[in-house]
Amino acid sequence: VYDDCWRLENEQRDAIVEGLSEANNHDLILVSDLDEILSHATMSNLERMVDTIAPVVAPTTLFHSYFLDYKVVEPEIMKNAPNVCICRKKDMTTPQDLRMRAFNHKIPAVLNCGYHFSYLGGVDAVVRKIKSFAHSEYDNDRLRNPHYVASAIRSGFNDYYWTRIRFERYDIGEDPNYPAWIKQNRQRYRHLFYSDEAFNLTPELVQESVRCYTRRLDDDPQDLDAMIQLGMLYLGQGQLERAEHYYRLATTADPTNGAVWNNLAMILEKQGRFSDAISVYNNAVEIGSNNVHIWFNLASLYYRIDRRDDAISCYRKILTIANDSVEALCRLGFVLGQQGHINESIEYLEKALTHQPEHAETRGYLATLRDMMTQKISIINRMLEV
Repeated sequence: VYDDCWRLENEQRDAIVEGLSEANNHDLILVSDLDEILSHATMSNLERMVDTIAPVVAPTTLFHSYFLDYKVVEPEIMKNAPNVCICRKKDMTTPQDLRMRAFNHKIPAVLNCGYHFSYLGGVDAVVRKIKSFAHSEYDNDRLRNPHYVASAIRSGFNDYYWTRIRFERYDIGEDPNYPAWIKQNRQRYRHLFYSDEAFNLTPELVQESVRCYTRRLDDDPQDLDAMIQLGMLYLGQGQLERAEHYYRLATTADPTNGAVWNNLAMILEKQGRFSDAISVYNNAVEIGSNNVHIWFNLASLYYRIDRRDDAISCYRKILTIANDSVEALCRLGFVLGQQGHINESIEYLEKALTHQPEHAETRGYLATLRDMMTQKISIINRMLEV
């Protein structure tokens, strides 16, 4: 199937010559995919390129993936990828031959000539592309899974090439060479720009994701990642019993995975099963004793069920792992203050402010505690005077 897909694409590309029958030998021929777009300046200099640089040249393009404002940051070669070819008809072999020579750097490259916009249109569009384009090796239950695709887009990486490619969001207004038409019509193309909504999965895509992960488990009942991802999917859908089921499978498959125990505890907490959640959190911290995220979760649960002294112990534990954690210093200070340990509370809050002086909530609470101390001292002094 893989070879058939590429043979079809190559034959389609070479069929371009059928549309060039009336071109004369001096006409310029540009071979590119539709998503490889040369800049206006480059298009104005095509003749100069082939007349002064080489008979066949390869203008390079800056790769974008998923969004019009998501550009490649690594690998470096993808910032100037030589996929486009320009020549006069008399110097042309076949479109596929030219493209492969450019890709293999056997044609002189001209840098920074345009933009390559690929995988645009959101999760559904990416899934449809994976199912239909020549790289059939990516058409599998891991890489075409909508849930995986959404995660890849959010994380800014693309695994659908010969190497992992990483992207980051940027301001196209700061790029003087960016296509002016897109800049001037940004509202028209807003669905192709980065947005939080782009990562949302429709109910149909959620079900397709479930089917992909389920098939993976059918093929390999010990597929830990499939268990975890199914648990995450069901948790996101509010289906807590199903989420619990898959996370329990995951704890069996890998009993030493503290993150899995932590997520299971979170599900139990959401179900209101606080005693069970505490037991599972304790399993998690035994495995990942230095994972402050788990300790924070356990402390929050203790605080939620009014076990303040246990919450204090958790925050103290966090500070033995990360002694400059502003969040732990603040939370410990707040709980100590609520428990009446005013002096110690002030000590931790002041320390938090040395790391993050602009923390308004901490400043406000610290001012309240100091007022309380002043009032207590005033009362004691009046009592002594009597």
